[in-house]
Amino acid sequence: MYPRVLYFGRKHLIWALLLLAPGIANAAAGSVYEQRVLYKSALDALTAGQTRRFREAQQELSDYVLAPYLAYHELQSRLSSASADEIRNFRTFHADLPAARIIHYRWLRRLGSRREWRTLLDNYSDTTDAELKCFRLRALYGTGEREQAFAEVPELWMVAKSQPKACDPLFDVWISNGRLTERMVWTRLKLALDANGRALARYLQRFFKGSTAQLATAYYNVHVTPANITRTSRYRTDSAYARDVVRHGLIRLARRDPAAAVKAWRTYRSGDAFNEEDIEAIDSAIAIGYARDGRFPDPATEIPTAAAAEIALAAISLEDWAQAAHWIDQIGGEQRLERRWQYWLARSLAGSVLHSDRAQLTFASLA
Repeated sequence: MYPRVLYFGRKHLIWALLLLAPGIANAAAGSVYEQRVLYKSALDALTAGQTRRFREAQQELSDYVLAPYLAYHELQSRLSSASADEIRNFRTFHADLPAARIIHYRWLRRLGSRREWRTLLDNYSDTTDAELKCFRLRALYGTGEREQAFAEVPELWMVAKSQPKACDPLFDVWISNGRLTERMVWTRLKLALDANGRALARYLQRFFKGSTAQLATAYYNVHVTPANITRTSRYRTDSAYARDVVRHGLIRLARRDPAAAVKAWRTYRSGDAFNEEDIEAIDSAIAIGYARDGRFPDPATEIPTAAAAEIALAAISLEDWAQAAHWIDQIGGEQRLERRWQYWLARSLAGSVLHSDRAQLTFASLA
């Protein structure tokens, strides 16, 4: 009989749970809702400076899923007076929360702005944040590690955009100590113009002198007005800087007037010692410019992967599906296997080849 009693006991238990389930769910939902309301009330109390009310709500919400964020907001509210131990403890206990990293970085910025160099260095973590990097180098300089600080400045200075104001004191002392070279300034000018950073490019002009200053001005001018590069007599000085100007001007011109770029390129190439990289970049830009006008390279032409992708995009925009299929196939390596390129390959094959089996297989694979 025992097994039978056990059986009926289980059955009755199951029915009881089924009958109670809606009530349990409603109670749980009510509990979560109340916690949400209390959480919002706790934040309001913190904002209003009602510390006691906040602490009471925080204690009541100790098992709430967002409880760590109450600790975060409380610590954030007094970040200017928080100790290093408090910041470290928060990072340790909540290492899996993005908030731990955020509050640590904000605290480091405060240390930097107050020039608390030793504390900053003792608690610094590697980051991609330029402002914090500059504060770290200023801290090194301020604690006697001048050469180490100066050695790392070029990486921060030679970028395509303006850096945060926190970097200015570091850059100023680095420049005043004669560490900035003409080559560094030219490299940054190239980066700025490649990124269309006109304001930075104008600012950098002040660092050049003599003939290099003239080339720097020409560099900026051909960026703004690419047609200037067709006046070949102006830029025939065969130097590395002059070749940078010509390369940049021809690439810019090729986007608007590839025929004019070709004509000027013949003149420059006949006399100047351009390297293979420059030749490939200019030839590719001209091929892309022509493709955007609907004039595609001969299929047998070898085109770099980056240029093949741009030519394929030009064909797609013109709905020239045969050209699109060919140039997508010329995109090298893993890039061609990306889903967007596989989609456009299938679309191009379907648009150019009647009943294309390859198109259907590619669509099926994507689906």
